[in-house]
Amino acid sequence: MTTQALSTRDERAETAIETSIRDRLFSPAPKEITVSAQDNYSGEPALYVYVEMPSSQDIPDEALQNILVVRMLAALEEIGDARFPYLFFGPRDLPAGKDAGLLDDEET
Repeated sequence: MTTQALSTRDERAETAIETSIRDRLFSPAPKEITVSAQDNYSGEPALYVYVEMPSSQDIPDEALQNILVVRMLAALEEIGDARFPYLFFGPRDLPAGKDAGLLDDEET
């Protein structure tokens, strides 16, 4: 795939993901949604989605987070993108990985 084709693919994925999240999280709305295309721990192409909410109290519960992942998967499927979206709540500067975006009990 050419660099331009990859860029367009990533842009389409980012738009699809942002739309699927913003359609569900609107009160309060996320401050920022960042999508990063990179390989996961198995070396498979993946998307890391970082959602920054106005405060830690606004982070949705696990059930809603699961719904968001299903919505992102459906949105990606609609555009023919088979990459898995890993969802994290927190600023983008957190490292990708199994513990990224998790808050300590003291911070909640």
